[in-house]
Amino acid sequence: MPTHIVFNGKEYAGLEEMPDDVRKAFQAALAQVGTDADGNGVPDVLEGKGNVLGLAQSSITVNGRTVDNVKDLPMPVRWLLTYIVRQVAKQAPGAAPVANAPLPRQLDSATSVLGTVLYTLSALVGAALATIGIWAIVHMDASSRNQGGALYVGIGVVIALAWMVGSLVSLGMRRR
Repeated sequence: MPTHIVFNGKEYAGLEEMPDDVRKAFQAALAQVGTDADGNGVPDVLEGKGNVLGLAQSSITVNGRTVDNVKDLPMPVRWLLTYIVRQVAKQAPGAAPVANAPLPRQLDSATSVLGTVLYTLSALVGAALATIGIWAIVHMDASSRNQGGALYVGIGVVIALAWMVGSLVSLGMRRR
């Protein structure tokens, strides 16, 4: 997919095609794009609140569909567009640091805590199943043992122990 940059009413095939003064103005505009003064995780320019070098943003085109406000886009497209704008703003030479978005930080924190809880719970379930299997083998009557019951339950115990060890190893790897 070819890159087209429209800046100040002129279309360029890329940064290399821009004259030096236009390129510097474009990079200065990119440095301002990622600012998020209200801290809601969406750059102010995409919300229609901010201006880039005094030029108000008038529309956004995504997959051939033009919208006047980012709030008219579905939430996943807004998040993707916000991510892309932040990445482009970070790569612009001389770009000001973009404020940390609270929503992605909260999601990362919640994901980390949830993963830790789930791995811990998974290890406990594996240990409980292994304990139940061992108890069943110890309390199994002779006819059940002779028919292979102890073997089948033993295989289940080994699987449960492997599950528990795998969960504990994954939990340890997350903490690094």
